[in-house]
Amino acid sequence: MSSIPDDKKTLGQVLSTSSSSSPSSSFSPPSFNSNGTLGRVLTFEVPKGPMVRRRPGICSERYEREKADFEKIPWYERMWIGTGRDARLEPTDALQAAKTFQQACEKMPDEIPKSALDDKLQQLNDHYTGKNPLPPEQSLELKRRVSFLQDVYTPGPRWENGLSGSESAWLSAQNLRFGNSLGIALLGPIFGAPGAATRVLGGSEEQVAAANQFGASMFDVATAHVGLGGGKRVAEPLPRPGESVRGAPLEPISRTVEGKPREVVPERVQRNTSSAREGTVVARRPMSPQERAQRLEELAKDPAQGGKATTKTRREAEVGLSLEEQGKLPGPITRDPTGASEFIDTTGQKWDVKGWNSQYAPRGYNTPDAMALIQKEVGVGENVIVDTMKMSPQHIGELQTAVGNAGLNNRVIFH
Repeated sequence: MSSIPDDKKTLGQVLSTSSSSSPSSSFSPPSFNSNGTLGRVLTFEVPKGPMVRRRPGICSERYEREKADFEKIPWYERMWIGTGRDARLEPTDALQAAKTFQQACEKMPDEIPKSALDDKLQQLNDHYTGKNPLPPEQSLELKRRVSFLQDVYTPGPRWENGLSGSESAWLSAQNLRFGNSLGIALLGPIFGAPGAATRVLGGSEEQVAAANQFGASMFDVATAHVGLGGGKRVAEPLPRPGESVRGAPLEPISRTVEGKPREVVPERVQRNTSSAREGTVVARRPMSPQERAQRLEELAKDPAQGGKATTKTRREAEVGLSLEEQGKLPGPITRDPTGASEFIDTTGQKWDVKGWNSQYAPRGYNTPDAMALIQKEVGVGENVIVDTMKMSPQHIGELQTAVGNAGLNNRVIFH
């Protein structure tokens, strides 16, 4: 048989020829693959060993369960649950989380090597035991990946470690940074300048939050100045019968009617110590049922909803007005015209109303997420009112303890 020129030989023929011509050589040619690559180094091969399979229907089970729970809620409540959310999202956080899991699960292969999951579990165990500790951002990401893989391929009851102190601190720092960035953006180039400059100069996020609060105070002063017509006093409307003029003395004054002195009997007043920041005690006349209903309707009109009142905003109005009546909010409170928060008290402090539903815990409520949300609001200069109507006593106690440990008792009110 005639020999083939070397420039016409294939790679396999070249290797076999060279090896046959040198029988004493210990070189063993690697197998030639159909894609023209050599051996394992250049060709990806799926690791051998036991495999774990994705059970059919596992991806949609969680969403279907959350959907069934959601449909148990009365229809007239479901109508308002998703109010204010992006139309592309599910009406609740629990449903949205289940939908996100379903979409990610469906992109996974039907089976993966068991060793892939075992390796990550070993990394997590080495982290917990201190053999190979990971930074907070890496340990949190590893926990998330392991939990997701277990939910997809090995679902069932399992033990999961809680957040460590360093992980909680890292999450709090990230949430504070996000809140500061959002505050700088909302305040704009002028009033957000103190916070932006503090960050550029290397200040801590706590210092950036304080600078944002200063910028927000300047914004409030500027808008109040514009609202008063450049500092000019605005004429006040005439008082209605039985009402006193704003700024009038609190004690009744005897008046003369038809030439005869008339003793004015003072009305019963309730003491409202809500202006405790200035050290004063304000006496206010209790509202009639009609006046209270009118105030509730005014406080329920949310500028963020185009001035509309919904079931959610009426609940917020009830919470805010109740705290005002108890003397816990300096009143009279008003709706925030920007819609960024719920209410503004007479000192100019903004208040945001937050609430959680213990029935859907841990997605409906868990302490780390609740504290992260509270710290985000505090980071942009807002105080927080916690509406505990749908929270269990246990969760209320846990959140009160967490708020106290964070030193936020003077920034958070529980109703």
